[in-house]
Amino acid sequence: FLAKRIEFLNAAWIKDQNFCHVCAKPKNGHHAYYAIVPGECLTTLPVLPDTQYQTFLGWYYADTDLPFDSTAPITEDIEIYAKWADSSYKRKEQIFKLMPLAVIACMGVGVLWADIRRMRKGG
Repeated sequence: FLAKRIEFLNAAWIKDQNFCHVCAKPKNGHHAYYAIVPGECLTTLPVLPDTQYQTFLGWYYADTDLPFDSTAPITEDIEIYAKWADSSYKRKEQIFKLMPLAVIACMGVGVLWADIRRMRKGG
């Protein structure tokens, strides 16, 4: 890592090499910056894990909302963002997992209510 970092810093500061800057916005205001030699491709973007309620769709250009092409040469500064889709099916899955507990709880309340009524009637 250090050897690559020193090589990059030497190119930027000593050789005064130009770089294209890529600003990647994964989510929640976080940013990652990449310095790319003009004409090279950015192939090191991470695949983000899905969250509990969102599915990662991929990286998109901020100015056009088109999918980012990691095989296209970078020739200027760009901004990309991670696109997410709502995974409402995951919410439904969780509701269905909790339904048996809800049914059991309702049955328990019903049994308890019946016992209380029986006790009040003296039976």
